[in-house]
Amino acid sequence: MKILNKKALFIIANAKGHMNPTIELARKLKLEHNYQSVFVSSSNNKEYIEKNEFEFIKAESSPFAQGAENFEFERRNTPQAYLYGIIMRIYELVYHKRLEEYKFWIEKYNPELIILDSYFSTDFPLIYQSTINLNTKIVLVQCIFNTYHIVSNPPLNSRLFPNQKILIYLNWKKYFLKRYIHLLILKIKFLGFDNHSQLVRKHSAIDNEQKFKLIKDKILHKSYSTIQEWILLPEKFEFKENKTHSNQQYCGLFINTQLEPIPKSIEYFLKIKQKTILVSLGTVHEIHTNNKSIFFFQKIVSIAALDIHKKYIIVTGDKYFNSFSTTYENILFMKEIPQFTILSMIDVFLTHGGPNSIMESIYQLTPMLVFPLNDVYDQNGNGARVKYHQVGFLMNLNDSEQKIKNSINKVLANYDYYQKNLTLIRQKIVRPKSIKI
Repeated sequence: MKILNKKALFIIANAKGHMNPTIELARKLKLEHNYQSVFVSSSNNKEYIEKNEFEFIKAESSPFAQGAENFEFERRNTPQAYLYGIIMRIYELVYHKRLEEYKFWIEKYNPELIILDSYFSTDFPLIYQSTINLNTKIVLVQCIFNTYHIVSNPPLNSRLFPNQKILIYLNWKKYFLKRYIHLLILKIKFLGFDNHSQLVRKHSAIDNEQKFKLIKDKILHKSYSTIQEWILLPEKFEFKENKTHSNQQYCGLFINTQLEPIPKSIEYFLKIKQKTILVSLGTVHEIHTNNKSIFFFQKIVSIAALDIHKKYIIVTGDKYFNSFSTTYENILFMKEIPQFTILSMIDVFLTHGGPNSIMESIYQLTPMLVFPLNDVYDQNGNGARVKYHQVGFLMNLNDSEQKIKNSINKVLANYDYYQKNLTLIRQKIVRPKSIKI
């Protein structure tokens, strides 16, 4: 039996779409490179991390340059809270608390490898300071597709396709202009102590020789020129026009393929031999839609009520579960489900388009209708890739009941076609790929 004598420290965002693939990455690092992994995250993830037999550390601090100083101001919107946030920024209270934790974690575990979630990439200057005299490799891990500015590739938060060259050009121009204006407003609002300015100052202080230049031609998060990025997704699901940067590595498919027991209510529901539609918008849909996702669920209920020859499993999440009650036998409401297992038992998946959900659906050969929750993150781009590879449709949350019903029926009427495409893309994405450290 191998003795695990190397440590990998994971600092991961508190989201299921981040935790699931990084847990699989930790397993792969253990198998291929003999690493023992330790996870730093919020207490919400403690049970899940320990269930997967990894050590858990609770983070008491907030990521640097992510706006934690003004949480109270944004929540209360009062002058006192705003001024307190400015004072916190001037005295760098979030920075020092976070740095203190990093020094403690690194001194305790002495990790050879630190895996930093790309959404926390602003923590890099702190990690660098804490490991400057150590032989520690720092890697950014990304659970979404490519976010670099590539001339032939649309921004990941858009619904465009590679053949729409003029629109892609204009979309990138629009994105960078909006970002410039947004950063300028925040700089004025926080008197030069905004998130971006804080990061630039700290980064300049550690990078006198410009070894780790901040990369500016990306969306959604920061990156550094010589810091390796591991994308926990298969490159074969990108657009063919995609180009890989020298610091990027697509690591392949990272989903948990272990089947879980299904609830008795679903088991009984699935015994009725009818086409079954699964509807799920992820774990934080109400936040990403400003509580408008409830109207989408109401439309699905209306569709299902008149579509008695099909069954609908609607996963509402905890917040909206008690908002729905129906006597229709073809509708089953659930707070949560073992999604990967259920996907093998249903016919069409209505999803928000998170990369983890899309990969699970492809693995289980289930065609999709993708309903992105907003245009801020990656769901539009993910849905565009679903349509590009012809394994489903890209939809809108505000589509009419008739359009949604017609799209479901179109998939079912051409099921062999979608199954063929799903089988082809699955063969490409499940090929094992070793991680280069």
